[in-house]
Amino acid sequence: MHRILILILVSSIAKAQGIGDFAILENSTDEKLFHSFISKAREDGDTTKVIIIRSLLGRLHCHQQQYDLAEKELLLSLKQIDQFKSAIRPSAKMAGLTIYDTFDYLGELYEHTADYARAEFYYKESEKIRATQFQKGSFFRIFNTQNLASFYLDTEQWSLAGLYLRKLNDELNRTKYNNEKLKGSYAVYYKGMTQLSIELKQLEQAKYFFKQTVKFYASPFTSYRGALRYTLTPEVELLQSKLLLLEGRYKESEENSAAMIQGRTADSIRLLPEFLRASIECYWAEQKFTEAMNTTEQLLQLDLVNLRKLFHFLNDGEKEQYARVVDGDMELYCTLLTQNETYLHDPVRLESLFQFRMQTKALLLNEILTMKKQLALSHDSALQSQYRKLAYLKNKESVEAFRKGSKRDLSGISRQIDDLEKNIYSKLSSKNENRGEENFSTGNVKSNLSAGEAAIEVIRFKAPVVMRKTKSDSIYYLILALDHQSLKPIVLNNGSLLEGRMANYFRNAIKLDRDTISYRHFWKDVGNSLEATSKRIYFSGDGVFNQINLNLLWNENKFLIDRYDFVLLTNLMDLPNVKENISTSKGKGFLFGRPQYSFVPTTQEVKATETTRAIRAMSLNELKGEEFSDLPATEKEITLASNILKQSGWTVKAYLGVEATETKLKELISPQLIHIATHGFFIQESWAANPMLKSGLIFAGVKNEIITDEDGILTAREASELQLRNTSLVVLSACETGLGEVKNGEGVYGLQRAFLIAGAKNIIMSLWKVDDEATQKLMTLFYENYATTLDVRTSFAKAQQLLRQDYPEPYYWGAFVLIEN
Repeated sequence: MHRILILILVSSIAKAQGIGDFAILENSTDEKLFHSFISKAREDGDTTKVIIIRSLLGRLHCHQQQYDLAEKELLLSLKQIDQFKSAIRPSAKMAGLTIYDTFDYLGELYEHTADYARAEFYYKESEKIRATQFQKGSFFRIFNTQNLASFYLDTEQWSLAGLYLRKLNDELNRTKYNNEKLKGSYAVYYKGMTQLSIELKQLEQAKYFFKQTVKFYASPFTSYRGALRYTLTPEVELLQSKLLLLEGRYKESEENSAAMIQGRTADSIRLLPEFLRASIECYWAEQKFTEAMNTTEQLLQLDLVNLRKLFHFLNDGEKEQYARVVDGDMELYCTLLTQNETYLHDPVRLESLFQFRMQTKALLLNEILTMKKQLALSHDSALQSQYRKLAYLKNKESVEAFRKGSKRDLSGISRQIDDLEKNIYSKLSSKNENRGEENFSTGNVKSNLSAGEAAIEVIRFKAPVVMRKTKSDSIYYLILALDHQSLKPIVLNNGSLLEGRMANYFRNAIKLDRDTISYRHFWKDVGNSLEATSKRIYFSGDGVFNQINLNLLWNENKFLIDRYDFVLLTNLMDLPNVKENISTSKGKGFLFGRPQYSFVPTTQEVKATETTRAIRAMSLNELKGEEFSDLPATEKEITLASNILKQSGWTVKAYLGVEATETKLKELISPQLIHIATHGFFIQESWAANPMLKSGLIFAGVKNEIITDEDGILTAREASELQLRNTSLVVLSACETGLGEVKNGEGVYGLQRAFLIAGAKNIIMSLWKVDDEATQKLMTLFYENYATTLDVRTSFAKAQQLLRQDYPEPYYWGAFVLIEN
């Protein structure tokens, strides 16, 4: 009997000690303390405790905004959960903690870093597991439900937020526990219902739930007015600002937000930007435009700080999602700027916008290029091995996407790619800590402009709903034209028209000799702002300007190609690099053409049904069954180009027929020239989460069953992993190679982006379906000049002008554009 009592006592002490450990760690910021507790738990053989403590450490790192460390600890906990399934207890109920909290902490981590798809995945995984382990009303289900409710509120998915708030309320009504931690759940419910009511403009409901929220944070016997005197959390203060704004009490809302901004709330990534945005909306409503502008500039500077804090940790997809938040803030600034003539022509305000744009335009592309450059210079064999695995996985993902009859879910491969990217970038980040701190100003650009030159930056933006004058004026284009004298703003307030009817009209009108309408809409105001002496225009486009060829706009009996020399850039900060865009010596050229699409001999001759290098497929399934027509002119194109280059002293290798494989292309390492003449494609249907899977080039063997790891379809996803760091020129002599999914500030996600990422300095690509014969002649004319001069820009312009003599319609001579990097 005494032995039993002693065992019970020892067990109780052990449990109490365990609970005490957790209580200490939940309020600790001492990382060494966590590791000492982990070591002690490991010595005791308590795997459950090790996992929970490690997860708490991961959560601490997340709250400290050390996201790479947080992810490392949490993923290790997740691995241990799977590894020691038989040795762990599902929960440590008396401590109010469970191993499954790891899933929720991961959800919180990815929500903080704007990887919403992955955040939702882990929250939902936790929900699925908890439903099988715990009864309804259990605290361990409530914890996850409140996280999902908060997630859907933060991501503005209002219907799902309402669903999970009701579910949370139901769980709270069922619970049999009076756990102190349930206070957090009630807080989520009251705050969530307040936020939801505010967003749905339900004022009375919002006021009711806000009162419940405030009273919740005070003692049970305190009145609402008395409770307001208590120090509220930053989240509740933010709700108060938004509620006052909804009530039209702008002055009070403004003062409340200002107090929190001056206090510099600790969460500078999530809460502080929200207080700034609330202040801006107040200033706008009160018509305090100067204050609104100043606060927006403060918000943009905070965005730059947060970008530097986060970007080294994120993979490409996460960077893209976070960049959208930053784009939204720039749209806010552009809206304020363009709706007030005084600010629109204020040199100081324009300079602020220009600098911010230079630091965030093509930000993801430049980050990737910087990382790839560092990787190429790295001597870390383990890192190089990981990168080779990354390229292999991207190839595998592409093959599975296009394999005929394949129903494989690509999400697993995509997650492996994301994880590898994040790991590689994290290891390289220490060498890239100053990214974004450079001073890009109008003065920097002006110093690189010679006489007769100008630079143009295009910004596409949407006006926030509360700042729109009418329902139809949502899309605008702010164009900044810079010459030696000044920075001039041009506003095109008909963005919806340009991207819809006018873009379609342009594509149809290129088959005619003259199109005066497109000029008036796309260029007239811009052209009028330029000096009469301007001849060369360095042009960094956005939105619809990535889909049209400015050379083809007609005015005063001439095309713009006869008036200007357009130099297309991804970002004006690339201007110094392209000023001397001429190779100094002749090198190696590799040319691919007329691939034999089937390796199996056939008695039936495959002939082109059209004279175009286009394919008929409009969907993924159609592409899998496409009968790729033969392109005899591509063989002539490759043969003539090869002869011209050889005669000029180049070393040339041509791949035709069965030799024109994607394997041969992938084996190349930084040749000076690559030329690919074949079928190209861009599939607009949204079947793939990654737009880089929707465009590509067709190579030999595409119609055969896959024998190796290659399928004859080179997607943009695969092409981005080519090793072209010192490649001067890539010619994509195929249909629609310049098309893809257009994204604000980042350009076109497709083949052009892929080859830029791969390292190519110049890319010649097409904007629509091209004629086989006309393209062959254009390329021959181009090489006749380029082979000896090595001047890509001049040679390309001359070739287009010469082709006009035989093919006067813009559809033929204007299909291709040159982008420089």
